[in-house]
Amino acid sequence: MRIHNFPRKSVFFLFFISTLSLIAQEKRSLTHDDYAQWRTLSGTVFSDSGKYISWQVNPQKGDGNAFISSLPSRKSQQIPRGERVVFLPGEGYALVVQKVEEEARRTAIRDKASADKKPKPSLILLDLRTFEQRIFEQFKDLKSAEYSTPTFAFRVSGDGISASEESDSGESEDCDKTPDAEEKRKKKQPKEAAMLYVYNPNMMDSVKELGYAEKYSVSAHGDAIFFSRYNAESERYDLVYFDLAQNREIVLLENQKAVSSLLVSPHGTRALAVSTSDTLDVDESEYFFHAFRVTPKTKKGFKVLQTESKIEGKVVSPHSTLQLNDEASYIYFGLKPDDWQVYKRDTLLLDEDIARLDVWTPFDIELQSRQKERASHWKKYHHKVVYRVRKDDFTVLEGDIFTSYTLPIKSRHHWVLIQKNRDYAEGRIFTFGRLYDYEAYDLENKITVPIASEIAYSVRISPAGGFAYWYNEDKRVWEARKLISGSSVVTLASDVKIDWHNINSDIPNTNPPHGAAGVTSDDSFIWLYDEFDIWQVDPNGRSASERLTRGRENKTRYRYLRPNDYQLSIDVSEKTQYLSGFHTFTRSHSLWQYREGNASVLRTFPGDFFGFQKARYSDAFVYRSGTFSTYPNLYLLQLANTTDRVLNKPINPQQEKIYWGSVSFVDYVVNGDSLRGLLYQPENQKEGKAPLLVYFYERSADQFHRHVIPTPSRSIINYPYFLSKGYAIFVPDIAYRDGEPGKSAYDCIMTGVDSVLSQNHSWIDSTRMGLNGQSWGGYQSAWLITQTNRFKAAFSGAPVSNMTSAYGGIRWKGGYSRIMQYEQGQSRLGVPMHENLDLYIKNSPVFFTSQIETPLLIMHNDNDGAVPWYQGIEMYMSMIRQGKPVWMLVYNNEEHNLTKWANRMDLSVRMAEFYDHYLMNAEKPSWMSQGVPIWQKKTK
Repeated sequence: MRIHNFPRKSVFFLFFISTLSLIAQEKRSLTHDDYAQWRTLSGTVFSDSGKYISWQVNPQKGDGNAFISSLPSRKSQQIPRGERVVFLPGEGYALVVQKVEEEARRTAIRDKASADKKPKPSLILLDLRTFEQRIFEQFKDLKSAEYSTPTFAFRVSGDGISASEESDSGESEDCDKTPDAEEKRKKKQPKEAAMLYVYNPNMMDSVKELGYAEKYSVSAHGDAIFFSRYNAESERYDLVYFDLAQNREIVLLENQKAVSSLLVSPHGTRALAVSTSDTLDVDESEYFFHAFRVTPKTKKGFKVLQTESKIEGKVVSPHSTLQLNDEASYIYFGLKPDDWQVYKRDTLLLDEDIARLDVWTPFDIELQSRQKERASHWKKYHHKVVYRVRKDDFTVLEGDIFTSYTLPIKSRHHWVLIQKNRDYAEGRIFTFGRLYDYEAYDLENKITVPIASEIAYSVRISPAGGFAYWYNEDKRVWEARKLISGSSVVTLASDVKIDWHNINSDIPNTNPPHGAAGVTSDDSFIWLYDEFDIWQVDPNGRSASERLTRGRENKTRYRYLRPNDYQLSIDVSEKTQYLSGFHTFTRSHSLWQYREGNASVLRTFPGDFFGFQKARYSDAFVYRSGTFSTYPNLYLLQLANTTDRVLNKPINPQQEKIYWGSVSFVDYVVNGDSLRGLLYQPENQKEGKAPLLVYFYERSADQFHRHVIPTPSRSIINYPYFLSKGYAIFVPDIAYRDGEPGKSAYDCIMTGVDSVLSQNHSWIDSTRMGLNGQSWGGYQSAWLITQTNRFKAAFSGAPVSNMTSAYGGIRWKGGYSRIMQYEQGQSRLGVPMHENLDLYIKNSPVFFTSQIETPLLIMHNDNDGAVPWYQGIEMYMSMIRQGKPVWMLVYNNEEHNLTKWANRMDLSVRMAEFYDHYLMNAEKPSWMSQGVPIWQKKTK
């Protein structure tokens, strides 16, 4: 026997290789059964102090969990099936909405349980100091205070909460179920009403039961709750104000048949309602606006400010939504227009006596299809009316269906921004151009100031109300105007020569601007974007425009990060502002701080960076970051630390046992345009060369770091699934030329594919390539197989196959004409069809199907609101007529992209079987070889 003595390094190497082999043996390919339990992280909520944070982890099917973490103590609480978390003011408590168990939900549906027998969600009150829980079952909805106090109100279904749900404090007097009370509860209640409770865990021993309520409002500071309570005796509603500090309620108004809206002011000093005591239909009843004010001098603590049913001869709208500003100095609601009328059916007529039709005429301001989509808005339209509390007067802001208002609710100014476009409505039928005229109404002085006309991009009013600003697409400049009578329009940043518009846009329309970060809170400066940098511009022209970043030099795109939803402007009291950085070549991300005129990097990331939030009252931050192969985790960033903490546990540890893959760039040049594609290489490289799937839309290289989870397809290939099965995937960028969408796609896609095959990627099999695209990608997929036979299989989802017939069609979701799509939009033909019919024909795949040899799988669903499904039918019919290999999947009552889980699973299976047959030599499935006759179709 010969004994070999291996060096230590060799022994270690052999051990390492054998270990890798064992690890590799443990890995497997994905199956469709893996999708349901693949989890996602969402719903991040940061507490104001930055001491607590919550998030949710949910599988794609089944029950997930909410997590609440105390950042100082690093203790966490897991709440099964938590789907919404609210941190109450003071941060001693949190509310968690706990949804119904998935199996219980399915069982109720299977058993055809009645509505009152179906399981309901629960509401959990969580003590953040001890993590003790109080659970309220049969939960319906909740509202809570925003500031000062942890007051919250909630409604429950059925008979209300039981004593056991108050176990922490024992049964309270408020929740005592006396025989009389029980008898009252048995009386039929309206569907809209539910038992209402209010609670402040710092002030009250137990929840306070307020009765069956339909609508309710909690004051922002938690002083009061205002609600409409159902009176079982009168079968009407009473408007009730509950004062939490004094633990008393006051009935402000009785015997209301319906309440359309109610609201209580931030400090509870105003109670507002729109209601009627009539018994007529909603559109015929007389509605009143009611305003009450708290005043300790009156006997009941209240006095009526106003009760009105008509203002300036106009009646209060039943569709009013009450609003008021933070100072409760302006109250907004609605009045019916003079010509407001809704068709009322003659009750003597039967259905068979009524003709049902739409009348399309040359005089329609909007297409009938568009009117149908907006029918609810048209019927409920109302003029805005402003009640000035201090002046005790009303102002009616008249308009029409083409007038909209931006009210100063959270803003510190007193300007209403008015947007009108009736004069441009006719042009909207055929164009994407959304031209508007703008003016501003001064609530204090009751004057209207013109701002600008024929503007396509939104006008904004500065935080302090000093000026309005907008982008002028015709001149390609930013403009502003002071909000004083007689002021003139000024061009912003006229002292610099820079392109404010996106020069890379290749749609035959005006190039959009890069945008604006906003205005500083003192109205001193506007922050504008160019392609790379942020510019600080003085709207008054007193100081020179300043470039705050140096992105153009290092090809980094800087953008302002708004730290919180509540921050409406760039807060100059905060000396540090935060910016994102995106390198336009490497596609790498970074986080920057801008302070005292200098931008410095805080963090660089190996992958994506998104979800940035700052705590309201501390310098604590959270963000998400991940790569193609790493799920985006949730990180805590504290400026004092150099390393950020991962807050969540691994979301999908099972990924370690799945073949995944890697991604790299592929560079190529087409017609002078430098383009990049993404090449995904499978980890599970089987014997021989890998087949290549080519997926495309427009440009995707910026998604280099994007993590894609295994999920059933809505319309396109799922990268992880096909990679794990040994497919390679290439995603090319496409640059378009006006009038040549098909040829542009062909040139860029095929040049990209040839670059992949020639750039040391010999592991790819050029004889086994497939195409995949949806919508605009579906059109390109259909077009390519009319121009080349290099692909062995192609999938085309919701394709436009015939631009001549699609041109005159309707985009049913929205009711828009499709003409704009071709003349000015994504289809990029750039001219009307009557001016160049040949252009529409030569870009339509249906006219060249005789050249097709590639087997095609079409998906086009019969409720597609974006691309009419007859476009898929035209392609199918033309190919089947010529004996071409084509199959079409039509998912019933489904939209442009699939929404139902069962349909998504079905598509995933069939798409994989289709590609496996043509690119992996798998057996042809029966649905492809034999079809599915209608009598074998699965039905309800």
